[in-house]
Amino acid sequence: MGLIAAIGVVLASVYMIRFFIRTMHNRPGEGVESREACALELGVIAPVAAVIVVLGVYPQVILEGTEQAFSDTTVAADSQTQLRDAFPEGPLGPPGAYETENLQEP
Repeated sequence: MGLIAAIGVVLASVYMIRFFIRTMHNRPGEGVESREACALELGVIAPVAAVIVVLGVYPQVILEGTEQAFSDTTVAADSQTQLRDAFPEGPLGPPGAYETENLQEP
């Protein structure tokens, strides 16, 4: 299975390298015009790039907002673990105690 995955990774990388070379380094055909980004395109990209740079330099902006939710989740998971440890056979008895073949008929 690992061999198939490795072959897939190699083929994907070969495909992407060929794609990059053909799109970036081939000679443009006749009638093809190259143009730079206009002001509208730069106006859309600039705020996205600014957010990426800010989060890269100071990720605490996002981490502070998610800290409380993470703490609540870990407390809930810890309480579930303590409950499971308190009742190793389960809250209703040992496993399989209530299966139909174990029930006695009246």
